[in-house]
Amino acid sequence: MLDDGHGKPYLLDGSETSGLILDAVVRDLALPVQDFWPDVAEREATFLYSACGCPVKAVVRRVGEKSVRVKELPVIFPDDPAVAATIAQLMGWNEP
Repeated sequence: MLDDGHGKPYLLDGSETSGLILDAVVRDLALPVQDFWPDVAEREATFLYSACGCPVKAVVRRVGEKSVRVKELPVIFPDDPAVAATIAQLMGWNEP
């Protein structure tokens, strides 16, 4: 999920994307994330891991076609490195 900059979270649909967050669609608005999330804007992203259902929130800033974390905490699913790696890839946190 990604908030609108005013604290309202929106569910994202990434079922038909290239694997990057900006290619996903804001489900309720039928709007691409790249149009919903302006460049250099900070948003709260909420990640849900289906095995436990635990939400992890992180503040992220869009920087072009990637995002960067504003803070290193909280740690994203430290007990499941594969999930953390997938989230990092989706968010564009991995360097090419």
